[in-house]
Amino acid sequence: MSQINLENVREYSEGFPAFIQLDESTGRLVLCGVNQCGSDMTAIDVFDLFGWIETMMASQNLGPDSTWKQFLETLKDQLTQESSSQQ
Repeated sequence: MSQINLENVREYSEGFPAFIQLDESTGRLVLCGVNQCGSDMTAIDVFDLFGWIETMMASQNLGPDSTWKQFLETLKDQLTQESSSQQ
């Protein structure tokens, strides 16, 4: 698989570098993060991820001028409120 290393992007828990691969069998882009000291990897379909973000932005009535950063801040606020209410 062809791969692009993502500078300054890391796997969250262990800090290993992240990268994007092209799955040549499907033509899909895959965001990858290595973990478990390099013996395991998490792979997320980039098209699925951005499709979900697009759907969620529309469902939250964020206008066409809204950015994905604004959406992520809204999502973060929502998760913070849910976490606070569960305590």
